[in-house]
Amino acid sequence: MSDVFVAKAAEFADGDRRIVAHDGVEIGVFHWQGRYYAYQNLCIHQGGPACEGVIMHKVEDVLGPDRTWHGQRFSETEAHFVCPWHGYEYDIATGELEKATEGYKQWLQIYPRDTTVHGNLANEFMVAGKYQDAVEAERPQLAGDPSVVDFLNLAASYTGLNRFDEAQGAINDAFARQLDDPVMHENLYTLDFLRGDTTKLEHEIALSAGKPGWEDLLLSLHSNTAAFHGRINDARSLSRRAADAAHRADARFHPLDCRQRNPGELRQRPLVDAQQRPRRPHLERRDHAASPYTNKHK
Repeated sequence: MSDVFVAKAAEFADGDRRIVAHDGVEIGVFHWQGRYYAYQNLCIHQGGPACEGVIMHKVEDVLGPDRTWHGQRFSETEAHFVCPWHGYEYDIATGELEKATEGYKQWLQIYPRDTTVHGNLANEFMVAGKYQDAVEAERPQLAGDPSVVDFLNLAASYTGLNRFDEAQGAINDAFARQLDDPVMHENLYTLDFLRGDTTKLEHEIALSAGKPGWEDLLLSLHSNTAAFHGRINDARSLSRRAADAAHRADARFHPLDCRQRNPGELRQRPLVDAQQRPRRPHLERRDHAASPYTNKHK
């Protein structure tokens, strides 16, 4: 691999980062505590620009000998960079996705009725491709008062398992409870695409017309479908329409602005004084379930 110029060392301060391109691939380069780290600027969740989010110290749970929770603290040694799309955290020194799964399991041993953590655990399993585990993590939610996110997680997990009828059933159950969300229709579009049902694909596009935060998402998916079938001009036209729709809804993503389109706001805060009381970053529900069909604008 050839050398790629990033910046002059004197102009690259500790704690700073640069985004560079090489052979069509974006790379995030970090200068952190005297060392340099480089990773592809791509989140494994839904393709977001992982290296462009904030850098924050890891938040650690403090558990007593009897496994009771005594609060939280900021790690003095470990820091993460946070994808600004959905708040997925990566270890800045290794590039590894934060291993939150074990923490969620430990938390549920203490507080088994914590519905938020059940949902977050399901999401972590989906990111790891463990779709059946994600389904099992969501099951306790259905006996209580499930949210739209629970049904999104179920639908996406069943789709990942190629159990399309059950995915459709999860979506239908959500609709029966008067729960709806643009991402629910993203999942419906995904199912229609996998089944080859072009009539229903067009129906979802028509249904989204003029609806902020919904139309741009479905048009972007439709652009991907056109590209998949080799209709490149149609794909470009649909992609432009998706961008225009996002612009009208004031929903465009701005790099390095973690306030824009950010359901995981608590996971995306800047470095703070270690004496400040940390708030648990993993206990908010993510508003978007993973989908096997990317929703990234071209």
